[in-house]
This record gives sequence, structure tokens and C-alpha cells, in this order.
Amino acid sequence: KRPWVGGHNMEEHWVDPYSPFVHEYNAAIAVELQGLGFDEIQFDYIRFPTDGPINNCEYRFKKDDTGKSQVLDAFLTLARSKLTVPISVDIYGFNGWYRMGDKQGQDMRLLRRHVDVVCPMFYPSHFGVSFMGQDAYRILLEGTRRNVWLAGGRVLIRPYLQAFSLMARPWGTGYIHAQRRGTLEGGGDGWTWWNMLGDYRVTLQAEREHRQ
Repeated sequence: KRPWVGGHNMEEHWVDPYSPFVHEYNAAIAVELQGLGFDEIQFDYIRFPTDGPINNCEYRFKKDDTGKSQVLDAFLTLARSKLTVPISVDIYGFNGWYRMGDKQGQDMRLLRRHVDVVCPMFYPSHFGVSFMGQDAYRILLEGTRRNVWLAGGRVLIRPYLQAFSLMARPWGTGYIHAQRRGTLEGGGDGWTWWNMLGDYRVTLQAEREHRQ
């Protein structure tokens, strides 16, 4: 057996999420980081594969009909038993509109049992022009509200926001302000800006404008 390969440009390598060793290994890394002084552990992109020829995936350690969301639930149960610092997880923004639990494992009803913060990845340009007109403010407002409701007051909602220009129309500080406003008015508990190149010039300019 080999790791499954797929995703963007067929460059993603995945281990078996059903494997107890995989769970223990990732939990051990988190414990080590906690020992080094990190005050929060975030499990980024905690999910099953979603892109590429996923029908070819074979899960060697799957022994019964345990669903994908139950697998993530089991891992987070383990991680929570070993960690004392807050735990956060990233999920797809679409989870606010669609129940996608056993498609990739992200079921808010289960995630909220073990974590302190859920971070929906709301990148407005990735929703497509036909979705709410790709309006950054409306997507963040409605998406945050929906995730707050799904969380049921048990976890904080701290979205990831778009700090990159890819497919963003129109791009600029106004796009940044719109996301900030939608998040706050939707009941979010802060946010994290994301730019894959580490170029936050537009975001910093928007922050300066906001303080003026």
C-alpha cells in the first residue's frame, strides 16, 4: 500500500485517516508543540481528501462502517485527552450552507464537542460568481451567522479571511473592510487573514484606514 496521491496538480499525499498510528502520531506532535510553549494548537484542514480521483482511495485500516466524521471525532477525542491548551480546527466555508459531514468528515455537531475554536475558511472569491453575487460582505455575514448557529454557543467562530487577490472582484482595501464588517456583524470572534505568499500590504493598508 502507498499513500494516496491527488488534489491540486496531483501533489497531495495522504495517509490513512483510519489508522490508529496516524492519530497517535499527530497527537504526539501536538503535545510536543504544547510543551514548547504554544498556547493554542490548530489542526489545519482537518478532513478527508476531496480533490482528485478520490474514488480510488482505499482505507486499509477501515474495519467497519465507521463514517468519516466519526473518524475525525475519534481523533479529536484523543487530542483533547492529551492537550490542556485550546484547540482550533479549520473547516470549509461551505459547511455553513451545506451539511457536508461524511463527504469530508467536517461535522460541526461533532467538532464542537472537542475544540474551542472553529475557523471556517471564507474566501469570497472561491464561492463562484453565482453564489450571493460573490459579495464579500454578504458571504461573511451570512456564513459567520450560520456557523455561529451551528456551534450552538459551545465554541468560538474565528474565520479565515481572504488577503489575496486571486479571482477577487474588485480587489483592494474595500474588499478587506467588507470581510471584517461581515464577520463582526455576523457574530464572529475575530479572524485570521490569509495570503499564501505572505504579502499583506493591502491588508495592512486597510488596517491603517480602519484606525484613522
